[in-house]
Amino acid sequence: MEEKSNPSEILEILKKNNYRLIAIDGVDGSGKSSLSKNLSEELGYRHINLDDYLEKNRGNFVKYIKYQVLENEIQRTKKPIIIEGICVLAVLKNLGLRPDYLIYIKRMSEFEIWKDEDLCDVEVDIDAFIENENLELQKFSEVMSNIEGEKFNPENSKIPRLREEIIRYHYEFKPHKHANLVYKKLTANKQLQGTSRGFAPSGP
Repeated sequence: MEEKSNPSEILEILKKNNYRLIAIDGVDGSGKSSLSKNLSEELGYRHINLDDYLEKNRGNFVKYIKYQVLENEIQRTKKPIIIEGICVLAVLKNLGLRPDYLIYIKRMSEFEIWKDEDLCDVEVDIDAFIENENLELQKFSEVMSNIEGEKFNPENSKIPRLREEIIRYHYEFKPHKHANLVYKKLTANKQLQGTSRGFAPSGP
């Protein structure tokens, strides 16, 4: 597994290889769409965003992808494809596909700490972890309800279904460990500045 913090280096790797299907993974808000769009424009590849094939407002992700439409789009696209979205490996598995190259984006703090590690790199039993997270959230919500003089409702104090799906997906598929390349995206990445598409020179 390679680790890069400059998208220009990722671009150079892809230029040197003839990958048909490239997947870009990461939690929501990690920058998958921006990286995918920029790479696709630079390389002349087809960009597929899984959000465009999702039945909206259903609470979960993998179950509500419009698989037939997505499969048709992939099959009829002649040029290489960059496909991105949360839980992308699970979606591709449901289509009977595996990416030729997997890029995983980690959101890094200014101290080079992975911001989502506590939720995406769970080593204990996942059901016990989810239960504990819900209990902690309920305790916090109950305290806040008492402070604000509101009625406490434990059913409204659970991990959102999409967040739980992302946590369970990482536990099962471990995309951050099985990726060909991990893009360590800094909160304030100065390497992204100075070019029209976010690609800065990879050299000194």
